[in-house]
Amino acid sequence: MYNSQLLNEAKAIEAKWSKTGLLKGLDNKYERETTAVMLENQRLFNEVSTDTSDIAQFKRISIPLVRRIYPQLIANKIVSVQPLLGPTGLVYYLRFRYSSNKGATQGQTLDAGFPSDDSVSLQQLASGDANLDIFYSSQFIQNETSSTYLSGTTASAYDPLQHTPVLAGTLTGTIYYGTTAIQTFTVSSAGTFTFTSIGSPANPVTAGTLDLTSGIVTFTWTTTTASSNYFVASYEYNMECNQDLPEVNLVVESEEIAAKTRKLKAVWSYEAQQDLRSQQNLDAEAELTAILAQEINLEIDREVLTDLRNNAGTVSVWDFNTALGDTIKEKYESLYVKVVEISNVVHRKTLRGGCNWIVTSPEVASIFETATAGFAPSPSETFTSSIGVQYVGTVSNRWRLYKDPLFPQGQILMGYRGDSYMDSGYFYCPYVPLTQTPVVLDPESFCPRKGILTRYGKKLLREGAKFYARLSIANFII
Repeated sequence: MYNSQLLNEAKAIEAKWSKTGLLKGLDNKYERETTAVMLENQRLFNEVSTDTSDIAQFKRISIPLVRRIYPQLIANKIVSVQPLLGPTGLVYYLRFRYSSNKGATQGQTLDAGFPSDDSVSLQQLASGDANLDIFYSSQFIQNETSSTYLSGTTASAYDPLQHTPVLAGTLTGTIYYGTTAIQTFTVSSAGTFTFTSIGSPANPVTAGTLDLTSGIVTFTWTTTTASSNYFVASYEYNMECNQDLPEVNLVVESEEIAAKTRKLKAVWSYEAQQDLRSQQNLDAEAELTAILAQEINLEIDREVLTDLRNNAGTVSVWDFNTALGDTIKEKYESLYVKVVEISNVVHRKTLRGGCNWIVTSPEVASIFETATAGFAPSPSETFTSSIGVQYVGTVSNRWRLYKDPLFPQGQILMGYRGDSYMDSGYFYCPYVPLTQTPVVLDPESFCPRKGILTRYGKKLLREGAKFYARLSIANFII
């Protein structure tokens, strides 16, 4: 309910600011909504500010400043953006979980929560490998572990199999005495057990029974058992008109996040302010405010990209000297093959899709721009004069390519961001776009001073590393 209210509020704010024309040019739905929320936050802070001449001047430039600078953040392109409506809040994201116990798959229950090791309840293992149970929706049960029967008897009656009625002639399994596998068995359609020894067990099972309706299995041992025992079975059960069907939960989870602060101050001379006003008709304070805001946003870009590089779940190396190919072009084509390979690894780990964006240095970007036949350059009107990360086009209609002049020269960062604002491994959560101090005139130097502040939160999810990959390039030649 809380998430639904936030979404409805964001849509209402987006409709309000659309009428101003400040959202024109923002085609992405979520980028429009998040920008609108930031503009609304800025408006609210402007209203409660002390209305001195300095603050009044800032009010005139702050809204257009937020609109000009905020959508240029790389976070809007490669990670999920969820604006905070207060200094603390929640970020929401999607997780898919198995809800039913089915064979080796142990599912989450809505009221009991996760098992202690929740890796088996997810569609991805904690190691990053896929954990998709290919039999989960079928009538086949693979590797179900029975209850453990204690020692001291010649007959073992186990708890019923988890899924019934069992189809005749489908039960097979392995019997364990203590922790040692001693026999395998099969059951015919007539209910006859056939046992095959593993090695030479001292106390093998000689007979067994199966109740197809209840799922109860019993074993008869040669002599009294001196150790606990159990079996691991695979079988099929009848799903027709059966309420016992496997279930998958689509869970919208949340994690707490708190806003952090960035501050920057500037100083300029009174003479420079007068000269700019008289010669260029420029306001030094407004120009410096824009520069400070842009500097802070460039630093946020660096922070987001550094977090993703440092926490990438897939790390690999491509070496120019050992790459296949006789010419430079052929070697660079092998780099493209490596990028495809890494993208597919991310697909395997997330089960959502391969990477759909790349951030790299201008030097490496030139390889994709010139040596890749499938490169489609960005239309010229999308190139802007803003400092920092720049979108340059798409590679093979699969990856959006961004080049960053401050990015490490021999590295490539790749990642996946889904269509939903919740389908990402990293969240950037802006709160206060821009807040400034009044201009203070230093009596000793006679230089005006002012400061600017922004507040935001960020969060890498527990499984967020799976969404990102880092490729290092050795012996790079351009």
